[in-house]
Amino acid sequence: MNFYDTLGDVTGQWLLHQLMVFAMVAARLGGLVVALPVLSGGLPMRIRVLLVLAITLVLVPGVGTAVPSAGTELAGIEILFSAGREVIFGMIIGGVVQLLVSGVSLAGELISNATGMQLAQTADPSSGEPVPQLSRLLGLLVTAVLFAVGGHRLLIDALLTSFHRFPPMTVSIDQTLSALVIDHLAIGIESGLRVAAPVVACVMLTNLVVALVSRTAPQLNVLAIGLNINVMAALLLMALTIGSAGLVFETELSNAIARLRLK
Repeated sequence: MNFYDTLGDVTGQWLLHQLMVFAMVAARLGGLVVALPVLSGGLPMRIRVLLVLAITLVLVPGVGTAVPSAGTELAGIEILFSAGREVIFGMIIGGVVQLLVSGVSLAGELISNATGMQLAQTADPSSGEPVPQLSRLLGLLVTAVLFAVGGHRLLIDALLTSFHRFPPMTVSIDQTLSALVIDHLAIGIESGLRVAAPVVACVMLTNLVVALVSRTAPQLNVLAIGLNINVMAALLLMALTIGSAGLVFETELSNAIARLRLK
């Protein structure tokens, strides 16, 4: 074998290695984008694909050195399983943040159900499902907070850290990752309850006041008066406490990113 044949074999192996790394990085990043529609819910599919490819091109030179060359010798079915694990791992990273966003949005649904405003719904571009107006408002609020505190950069940094801790084609989906998702599911629900608790408590008090008024003045239309009082009290308290939703989300987001870096 002469020099040119050897050079051709080495070049072919290098290109195959880089192509494999590119595919695995794109799979993990694509899983993150799929699980976190809050960052790409309003973007067309072509723009999302181009975004994933552009970020992948930036990450591949720094990630490729951590991938063993033996990974390019895997069989076709093994490559598919590796890509599937990369997609799942990316979905776990994005899903941790999405659970926090959904948890705070849950507060809007709880408040809407407590005040009787659940019929005022609007379409959510990220999910395509109708959601209450308050839930949509809180979703937009936490999205603004996510970008304002640099959460998108922190998320990309956590993704880059994951490539150094778990290089492509070396990811294993174990009980630790499952526990991470379950824990943040509970944290998301807890965050929604913390945001909705003051308003729901206020609505319960107004219902108690309306009930007492109805006993002293039975000729009043309790349904009409009670509904209006509930809505006005909820909107007033929401105006006073809506900043707490952003504060709760910012705190839990920082904790989630820190925990992702340690996994």
